[in-house]
Amino acid sequence: MLPGIKAKNNPIVKREQLRRLLAEEKLDLVETERMLLLNVLDVHNTIVREIMVPRIDMVSVGVQEGPASAIEKAKKFGHSRLPLIGEDQDSVLGIIFIRDFLESTPRVKGGQTAKKERPLTRMCHPALFVPETKRVFDLLKEFQKERVHIAIVVDEYGGVSGLVTLEDILELFVGDILDEYDTEAKPIIHSERNIWSIDARMGVHDVNAETGAALPEDQADTIGGLFLELFGTVPKRRESVVWNGHKLVALSIRDNRILRVQLTLLAKAHELQKK
Repeated sequence: MLPGIKAKNNPIVKREQLRRLLAEEKLDLVETERMLLLNVLDVHNTIVREIMVPRIDMVSVGVQEGPASAIEKAKKFGHSRLPLIGEDQDSVLGIIFIRDFLESTPRVKGGQTAKKERPLTRMCHPALFVPETKRVFDLLKEFQKERVHIAIVVDEYGGVSGLVTLEDILELFVGDILDEYDTEAKPIIHSERNIWSIDARMGVHDVNAETGAALPEDQADTIGGLFLELFGTVPKRRESVVWNGHKLVALSIRDNRILRVQLTLLAKAHELQKK
């Protein structure tokens, strides 16, 4: 039972009723509690595809590599678990835990690693595979049940789409969790009046919420994906597209991939909503 809600004959509070009470600040809660509850309500129907690390951004270790290479990648990118890849990125053999190598890698005098290393395949753990459309809440329950912190996301054809971690889910509720390896980079920067510089991986829904824009949320998950959808092909740097009072510019491109997008609102928010 939440403070400020009277159950009467029905102890169950509907989601929309709770959302309304939170928005109207009629509950006796501190601001952090209020925001946490709102975040839980907002992500109720969120699916894994919306929060996963896309395949192109996955940090993995090839089966032909050794523990020394895995440890080096872990240091460089700040990950404690890495997918073990076979012939290609659709062939995920398991998950390797860096702590296993730190505990078992043989040492010689001077602290250097001995030449003889155990194959990665003998030390990997089974991978948990989940579909893109799995609800985040259901995945959280599965993480708890299986006692794992990472899952490989696959599409409807069985190909690898990306990966998702427990940290990705927790950040939905409490915001970004920065550890000692993270550098705090702002996904969206309000540079001028009605102009924003945006990480192309940022969700369209989040962009609309942050900027007051009215970009379509049913055509793509991310602002970069929406740019491609509207533009029709891979753009060159500084190429742009205009849609219903919104101008999108490809600020940064690498390997045919949009990294950052500039959004300019050519009309006021209330005018955009009418279009």
